[in-house]
Amino acid sequence: MRCTTNNARLNVGLYGVHTVGVFLPWHRYAIWIFESVLRSECNYTGAQPYWDWTLDNASTGNGSILTSPVLEAFGGNGLEPSGCIQRGPFCGDDPLNIETVESMADNPRCLTCAVDVDMFDRGANWDEVYPPTMQAKNYYQLQNFIDGLSFVHEADKMPTSAGINPHGLGHMGVGGDIRDICSSPNDSLLWLHHTQLDYMWTLWQFRDPTRLTDISGPRTMEGLGPGRDAVEQTTADTPVWIGFVGDDAKVCAILDTMNREGGGVLCYKYEDSPSLTGRNLTTHLRKA
Repeated sequence: MRCTTNNARLNVGLYGVHTVGVFLPWHRYAIWIFESVLRSECNYTGAQPYWDWTLDNASTGNGSILTSPVLEAFGGNGLEPSGCIQRGPFCGDDPLNIETVESMADNPRCLTCAVDVDMFDRGANWDEVYPPTMQAKNYYQLQNFIDGLSFVHEADKMPTSAGINPHGLGHMGVGGDIRDICSSPNDSLLWLHHTQLDYMWTLWQFRDPTRLTDISGPRTMEGLGPGRDAVEQTTADTPVWIGFVGDDAKVCAILDTMNREGGGVLCYKYEDSPSLTGRNLTTHLRKA
């Protein structure tokens, strides 16, 4: 995948997707299209996996991100100083033409990974991921936690001491190409990472039926900061522009993964993560 035009960069890059209300719906829809293409064009018959990185955190007793079977399956950590991965299906002598956010010109090179172990261990701690997710009182607060928005009102901020938000963790903690907004889709870990974020959103949604229609946040980055309430807000009728890879859809068609009321474009559900075994998430619920 690539940032093909300046218009695409504008619409599905920093200004149209991140730190705005469609952040979670847009990525949910992109993952659905990605999985659909795997099935229709690559004859994939499995499920779309998510990467619960809390299972690869030192605090869980399962070792380190560096020994994660998920990371290893996609090439492991890169070799310093280049960061090039040395194993798996995406390494080799044939360079990949991967653009970056600075330039869309062909940039033949290897796929890179540069794990920040300290950041990963702080951000992937179970207590810093699932309890704050369940404590969010509305969609806006949930997105503020997952996407780590710094401009929110004090009342909307979520308690965390990790120093890195869940969204940033998968990009900055894994490092390498996944850190770059244009090259990150070329790292397959991106899709597992964002599916984990979608899983977290789904856990939060399914605890209260009213959350299946809860959506908010500014339409564009012009809505950031103290004046955000005066800027056009994201609603159920807000269009989700996905570019040339799929048809546009309204937010309302993406909110329920199981499409129980009809009119949606999705149809899937998640198996619970092993990290939830023996834990009672209801103890972390907070009513609005």
